[in-house]
Amino acid sequence: MYEQIIQYRSDSPVYASGGDLPPAPHGKIGQICDMHLHKEYEFLYIPSGRLKCITTDGEYILEGGDVLFVNSYVPHSTYSETDDTFTTMIQFNSPIVADSSLHYITRFLKFCDTPAYVFKSGKPETQEILNCMNTIVNEHKNHSSFWHDYVNANIFMLIAILRRYGILSDFSTGKKNEIKKIIPAIEYMNNNYSHQITTAELASILRFNESYFCRLFKNTIGTTATEYLNFVRLCKAETMLKNGASISDASYRAGFSSLSYFNRIFKKYKHYTPSEFRKIIKHQEFDYSSENAI
Repeated sequence: MYEQIIQYRSDSPVYASGGDLPPAPHGKIGQICDMHLHKEYEFLYIPSGRLKCITTDGEYILEGGDVLFVNSYVPHSTYSETDDTFTTMIQFNSPIVADSSLHYITRFLKFCDTPAYVFKSGKPETQEILNCMNTIVNEHKNHSSFWHDYVNANIFMLIAILRRYGILSDFSTGKKNEIKKIIPAIEYMNNNYSHQITTAELASILRFNESYFCRLFKNTIGTTATEYLNFVRLCKAETMLKNGASISDASYRAGFSSLSYFNRIFKKYKHYTPSEFRKIIKHQEFDYSSENAI
């Protein structure tokens, strides 16, 4: 498995291939691309044929008229199952939330998003997606006046569709306002992740009783404070691994109680093991240390 580095045109926010001028043929049954991942969102449309996508989450089958969505950093491979498989694909970066105090919350919500999803032919939402994809591909190719604005507008439309149908998290202003009520506890976990932290300790920071704090945190974030703390530790350990730390050292310094528990949490959120991650970063450089990492 490897990380695919998407080569954008210097003036474009999107990578596009195929389209209706015409879609790209794959010619014969067999593998289109082997297991890889990338930081971009991906939409893949097949007007004809049959295609199989394999992810660490499962297998997805597309038939003529279907659209596949693959989330960022989800390992996947694709196979043509018929000789008449054609594809149109677009890839673009996830929006970045600038508020650094919510950085790990944003990453956590994204990791809890749907890894991949097939929009079936004939559904209204599928047609909406196809309209956006066609506009993006054709504007990208033809360079009509204000084409850049058309592309960006349709990218945001695609994100809105994904959120409307529950594929991506709704990280709206209202959600941010709810989260800000518990920011002191969140920042404490972000800064003290390597230590043992109890929910009683977190509750005292906000001057709440423990049961109320646990209920408030779960209602606001959608998970327990302990699960969120594990995620922060995972992010920290991930950066340590990229910077050359051993798996056991990264696990210990990030505050995990055991190596087996670290491996389990890593696989849960990343869809692959720490050992597999080390092989990936040897093959291609990740930018996990930056605020742009997802």
